[in-house]
Amino acid sequence: MNTAHDLLQQARAAGYILTPKDGGLINIRPRPTDELREAVKAHKAELLALLSASPANDPAPSRGEVQPRPPLVSLEDLHQIQRHLLRHLTDCRDCAIEEHLYCHQAERTGSGYVAYLTEFPDAEQRHADYVAVVIQARIRGLQAGFTALDALAHQREETGRETAGRPVYGIDARPTELAFVNHFTGCTFCYPRSGKYCEEGRELHRLAMMETLQ
Repeated sequence: MNTAHDLLQQARAAGYILTPKDGGLINIRPRPTDELREAVKAHKAELLALLSASPANDPAPSRGEVQPRPPLVSLEDLHQIQRHLLRHLTDCRDCAIEEHLYCHQAERTGSGYVAYLTEFPDAEQRHADYVAVVIQARIRGLQAGFTALDALAHQREETGRETAGRPVYGIDARPTELAFVNHFTGCTFCYPRSGKYCEEGRELHRLAMMETLQ
């Protein structure tokens, strides 16, 4: 981490939110590591200048003027932490992404992802879209998940929508594929990433793949 800007970008990518506080202090959430805390302390003056220049820290509007507060994180920050978390969620059977329940290994990144989501008014729909991406990655592999996530970000960029639309994966309209997902997430013999299935899982996978081609 050579500069305050690099430090800020890497901290955000790891799921941390940094905000300036009264008295020349910097608030970090969730709880930072000792290494991050020392790095922030070493670059405090530069970080305060960067954080104070953010639109989210502009003076409050005059009385009677109601304006929405800009997010403290950007869409790119959200996209990057989703990509980082996707690497883990693709293979982890202990994480329940729908309810934001994460195993010990992904707890810190998952908490950061939840914190990022709270900065957006359409957080619920954005999370639903992300769940659909995770399901696709678990079925077709990590690269397919990355492709779906990038396509989702590009779709929002082109349309300029503030609220995400219907999930690009659309598993709610594919009952056979949903049945396959429900099976392999509870089956100790099915491993979609390795292409290993029990007899029932293999048949459900075949039907699910046929359904996606219709």
